[in-house]
Amino acid sequence: MYDLYFQQDLSLGEIAQIKNVSRNAVYDLLQRSEEALESYEEKLGLVGRHMERCRLVENMKVKLASLQGKVSPAELYNLQVILDKIEKSW
Repeated sequence: MYDLYFQQDLSLGEIAQIKNVSRNAVYDLLQRSEEALESYEEKLGLVGRHMERCRLVENMKVKLASLQGKVSPAELYNLQVILDKIEKSW
């Protein structure tokens, strides 16, 4: 139901009809799901860590841009490839 609501953008009524439950049951389940996810986030801190990684990558991009003309183009390219791999690995 969480996927149907947030990913597929269906309404509570549409989900209720598909799952053959009341609209209120869908709402209650979504509320409980959201509370569970918030609890997990509070314990794990995944969003905070992700935001910190994004900030660090952006800082690295700025520093990398400042190296233009100071290091060889090949070395600059190699550093950019490494940074891209780090960014895509999340």
